[in-house]
Amino acid sequence: PRFRFRKFIFLDDVSAVRQSGARYLLLHREQLNGRPFRQGERCLDKLTRLYGAPAEIDARLAVFDLKPAEPRRSDARLDRP
Repeated sequence: PRFRFRKFIFLDDVSAVRQSGARYLLLHREQLNGRPFRQGERCLDKLTRLYGAPAEIDARLAVFDLKPAEPRRSDARLDRP
């Protein structure tokens, strides 16, 4: 087998998704099993509320970065007076 799924996680369980070790969450927006994915916009809205704006998005795919970069130390110093 090409893929081995060790565990399934509900995407609305933000803590479990973040603890899974996954870096990205992908939402295919165009089709589901060769048919239009009518719930695509609803799913995109819900995932955006849970994980923030997608790092990349186009007509086919939305990519959510589950481990966005931490602010660099030099950036933190800019906030100080």
